Amino acid sequence: MRKTVWFVIPSLLVFAIATHAQQAAAKKTTPPPKPKESLWERALRFSGVSATPGTLKGPDDELLSGQVWVADLGSGARRRITQDGGYRSPVYFPNGSDILTVRAGNLIRISSTGEPARLFSAQGITKLIGFSMDGPDEVLVLKEDDAGRVSPARLSTSTGSVVLLPYDRESSRDRQMLEHLQDWQRTYGEAVVYVKQEPIEALSGTVNVLNVFLKAPAGDPRNVSACDTANCGQPSLSPDGKRVLFIKAGL
Repeated sequence: MRKTVWFVIPSLLVFAIATHAQQAAAKKTTPPPKPKESLWERALRFSGVSATPGTLKGPDDELLSGQVWVADLGSGARRRITQDGGYRSPVYFPNGSDILTVRAGNLIRISSTGEPARLFSAQGITKLIGFSMDGPDEVLVLKEDDAGRVSPARLSTSTGSVVLLPYDRESSRDRQMLEHLQDWQRTYGEAVVYVKQEPIEALSGTVNVLNVFLKAPAGDPRNVSACDTANCGQPSLSPDGKRVLFIKAGL
């Protein structure tokens, strides 16, 4: 009986020691869980989003919709893209020629020849912000629910699917980023496009007009829309940095 006990006890000890060693090794090789990614971090993967927002705030009375126009920064020329109004929030596709915009609850693609084509329903989407820098068919958008709450979301231009991005309403950084996405200041590297209200003299007297401005690294802010008495807004920059899309009020 003593011989049996003499051999069993060391076996149990060896097993316990081996198990403890395996557990210790597992703890050393298992990576720690990744921290929760904030809206701030997710949003910075899309074009036009600034890591330091809030320096050039636009007016509260924003333009709702209108015609799509483009300003050539080299020549200063401006031309109308669409033949009618009702468009909102235009952005260039990564190819730099086609345009994505919203009209009458639909997502519209405008080709380089100016032909509009409906892609998908865009019910609830209030703003297109910019394409993902990780993939050519994902756009950062803002979506409004039936209760009027606005949330950031990722939209696929190939399938039309909309996926809400996690958003911590208790986080001051996430709230600040959402506020930034709701205004019309857009940052592309060192260039910033934004909307500014200025008084001009019209036949009826002094009126306040919204215009689109570009702030480049060198030089003063430049009025690139020059919209006279018609309000302009909702700007975005082309991928090559040579053209500014904007909306001009009108049918």
